[in-house]
Amino acid sequence: MMRRILGVLMAIAAFTTLLNAQTKEPRRGKYLRTEIRKTDRKEDFAFTLVESSASLPCFSFRYKTILTHHEVRIYEMLMEVVRENAGNPSERTLVDYILVPDQVFEGEKSTREEVVDGGPMVNKKISFDNKTVNTDAKGFYFDSRQEIVTKFDDLRVKEVRVVAGCDELGVKNLTITRNMIRREVAKLPGVVVEETPDLLDAFGLDFHQPKQSSPDGVSIKVTAPAQAKAGDIVSITVEVSNAGPKPVGNLLARSFSAEGAISDKMFYFGNIQPGKKVSFMRLVTLPERAGTIFYALGFWSVLGPAPKLEQQLSIITE
Repeated sequence: MMRRILGVLMAIAAFTTLLNAQTKEPRRGKYLRTEIRKTDRKEDFAFTLVESSASLPCFSFRYKTILTHHEVRIYEMLMEVVRENAGNPSERTLVDYILVPDQVFEGEKSTREEVVDGGPMVNKKISFDNKTVNTDAKGFYFDSRQEIVTKFDDLRVKEVRVVAGCDELGVKNLTITRNMIRREVAKLPGVVVEETPDLLDAFGLDFHQPKQSSPDGVSIKVTAPAQAKAGDIVSITVEVSNAGPKPVGNLLARSFSAEGAISDKMFYFGNIQPGKKVSFMRLVTLPERAGTIFYALGFWSVLGPAPKLEQQLSIITE
């Protein structure tokens, strides 16, 4: 009999507790996943300076698709249930969190950008540096007139900005540097720094500051036409060989002439290790007159002027 009475009292107490329970707004529980609710798509392109060993700047053009994902974080849904002990109000309130089955709680909303490579812009007409040009069968454009190199002939210029675009995809800007004395920069773990493309790096030239340098054993070979037609575009190639016991550091040359079209042209060689050689080519437009054009090449290394390497040259025009 006593057990039956106790059972009835416990059932009444449980029923009373349920009546006193206060159910509040749902709350989020454990993180489950992130869902994409909408994706915006934009067709675009990108171009950059890439490696080239022909003294001609080379630019790679590629299509890309920019996907903007609108996302929301999904959590478990919990129901907060407050149970008060009606029999003893002095006791603290008890709170339960009950998992709601088959229901989820939507949390923070955010956007995430994803860039998808669309492949090279093959045989595409583009505007490049205020002129109309075409990419080749691999999506490359070569600055065959060395117009970018010419902009750096002014030694005060440390960087140039190139603008390129196409009608349906808009316009992009690219900054190119020309660093003739490079220093190693410590990289912090986990920190990604986007570097500006450098003209001399793209030519595969090493212009890091050397620990030692000597011009001893360095020889110069210049390949240029002895004769040409007035007004022709000709190439002057300078090859530097190092047969000495030490590297020659940060070597460069500059042309000098009474003819402005052939003067003040920079030739870059960088660090040349013993037993190695480096060549650099410049295109020049000869003046529209017949006669002999005299010009000279002066050389500098990290140690300063190298007068023993100077070259006296000429071209006869007709």
